[in-house]
Amino acid sequence: MQTDPQYFLFWIHIGQGNSKEALDIARVLGDDRYIFTALVAYRNEIQNDDSLSAEEKKQNS
Repeated sequence: MQTDPQYFLFWIHIGQGNSKEALDIARVLGDDRYIFTALVAYRNEIQNDDSLSAEEKKQNS
C-alpha cells in the first residue's frame, strides 16, 4: 500500500508551523479533514502572531 507523499508533506508543514502551505496541499488532496486541520492551525498561527494588530488578526481569520 502506497501513501501519496503529499500527506507526509502536509504533516511536515503543520509541524513546522507552515499551515498556509499545508492548506494548499490539503486543497490539492481534496480531503476535508486535512483542510479543516490546516484551517484550524492557520487560525491559531494568526491569533498567536504578536506582530499582527488586532484588526489584522480579525481580517486574516
